[in-house]
Amino acid sequence: MGETMIERYGHGRVRQVVSDFYGRVLASPRLALYFDGVDIHTLVAHQSVFLEAVMGSPQSHSAEDIRRIHDHLGISSTDFQEMIDLLGQSLQRFGVDASDQQAVQDRYLTYEDQVVSTRR
Repeated sequence: MGETMIERYGHGRVRQVVSDFYGRVLASPRLALYFDGVDIHTLVAHQSVFLEAVMGSPQSHSAEDIRRIHDHLGISSTDFQEMIDLLGQSLQRFGVDASDQQAVQDRYLTYEDQVVSTRR
C-alpha cells in the first residue's frame, strides 16, 4: 500500500497550510463575513483534523456532520469555490505537489452539497 499524503507532508505542514488558508479567507471581503465572532484558533484546529483526514489520516466526518456544521451559514457556490481556490494557494505555498493539491481540492469539492446552502 502506498504512502498517504499525510505521511508525505506531516501534521505540522497541514497546520501551516490551514493557518495560511484562514489568513487568506479572513483577507477576503466576501469570506471574512462568515467568520465574525468565530474562534479562529479552534477552527484551525478542527480544519487541520479535517484536512488530515482528506490526506489519508483515519479520522472521518460524515456528510450529515458537515451539513449540520455549515447549514446555518448560507454559504453560496461562489464563496465555496473561492475557499477551494484559496486552499489550493495555501497548499501550493507549502510545497504540496500539484497532483496532491488537485486530489485535496477534488475531495473538498465532494462536500459541496453539504456546505453550500440556498439560504443566503
